[in-house]
Amino acid sequence: MAKSNSKVMENPIAMPTSPESEESYCTYLATNLSKRHLMDGTASSQEIVFWLKYGSEQSRLERERLEEENKLLRAKTAALENDAKNQVNYAEVLNALKGYRGEGNAEPE
Repeated sequence: MAKSNSKVMENPIAMPTSPESEESYCTYLATNLSKRHLMDGTASSQEIVFWLKYGSEQSRLERERLEEENKLLRAKTAALENDAKNQVNYAEVLNALKGYRGEGNAEPE
């Protein structure tokens, strides 16, 4: 008798409702299937090599480096946004100071 693929529906995760959750769900399924192959002794050489590389120190350090780069990019983005807000504030302050000096916003004649 052939194996049934009904085990897919036994997973406790809710069915995906967005493209992002569908991607996560498929990743979850593929990971579990690969782990099952490893435990059963039916894993392909590609699956074994993947898990060996994934668990290596070099792979862990690479993931850590990418996380830190992402943090740095978020910080740079926040700094640029703050700088843009400050530029607007500086322009408002300069216009207010011109008004105090009597210069106003009038065009020279």
